[in-house]
Amino acid sequence: GTAFKIGENLWITARHVINDCNAVYVKKQNPKLEYKLISEVFIHPTSDMAAFYFSNDSDYFDLPNYDEKGYKSFLRTNAFSVGYPSGKPGNIRLSYLGKASLRNVRYELIEPVFVWSILGKTPANLMSVGGISGGPLINKNGKVIGVMVSEQLRRGTVSTADLQSTNWLIYAMNQ
Repeated sequence: GTAFKIGENLWITARHVINDCNAVYVKKQNPKLEYKLISEVFIHPTSDMAAFYFSNDSDYFDLPNYDEKGYKSFLRTNAFSVGYPSGKPGNIRLSYLGKASLRNVRYELIEPVFVWSILGKTPANLMSVGGISGGPLINKNGKVIGVMVSEQLRRGTVSTADLQSTNWLIYAMNQ
């Protein structure tokens, strides 16, 4: 799975990426490729999202507030996501399809999501984009507008948690 930094030391990923793990590690990008154990993971109570703190010097994404103009509707919006599909670096280009509810039987959740059509994949021979889960959905302005939470392989679509859920998780983490 994938995680991304959205604040000074705050990281977000999909709940299903780390929820059932005995331990969660982040791979440090240094010559030794060391791993750092994450001591505490916070699970969103009504969404397939999780957060944790990890300190490093890398830049982070700015996350828009759900109430900002332009983030309540993504009509005619294209976006992209990056992560580690099949365990290797990759990305996908997406086009907004609409809102839906996603039922997650495993966590007994029904959550609001945005559905996106997959326009292209890199590398092009990717069958599934599994591994991008937990990664950021980024608009043309470089703003995170969602978190990847599921793939509907047969439909050629992916779903992202909505900004309201993302903003709630950040607010809760800051409290």
